[in-house]
Amino acid sequence: MAELAKTSLRSVQLAEREDGAGEEVNSKLRFFYESRGVVFLGSVEISSGLISTCGVRLWDPFTDQPPEKLPDDQTRAHRISFAAARSFLDLSLEAVSKGSGINRQAVTSLVTGADTASTEKYKKLVRYFEEQGIEFLGRRDPASQGFFGVGVRILDTNIV
Repeated sequence: MAELAKTSLRSVQLAEREDGAGEEVNSKLRFFYESRGVVFLGSVEISSGLISTCGVRLWDPFTDQPPEKLPDDQTRAHRISFAAARSFLDLSLEAVSKGSGINRQAVTSLVTGADTASTEKYKKLVRYFEEQGIEFLGRRDPASQGFFGVGVRILDTNIV
């Protein structure tokens, strides 16, 4: 990914840390993701620097301008993204399992998308993440049987 984003692996590693890698690297990474259909969300209050409702979602053909290089398989998802929610909250699978009351194996299956049949566990995991301040984004398109604009947003500014 670093090569495709035209930066070094070390810069990507630094960007993933809390103290970041600087504006130039962040700009390259943002362009890399946006050109592949990722839309970044959020607002910044200029006077305080407070970030609110930050999030990320896939491109939505109904509301967004098309990105430069959009692979066909990135325009549509099959369900909401538990992996993105877990990542935003920086939670381990074990922590999600404990907090949601769902066994770790079932959480892993739901997060990776391997389990598409456990409706009750799916709903329980959605409720758990929503209680943690996550809003799931996206719309279902009956014609294609997929979801567009799938992503997550953190509603509580105190989490960021």
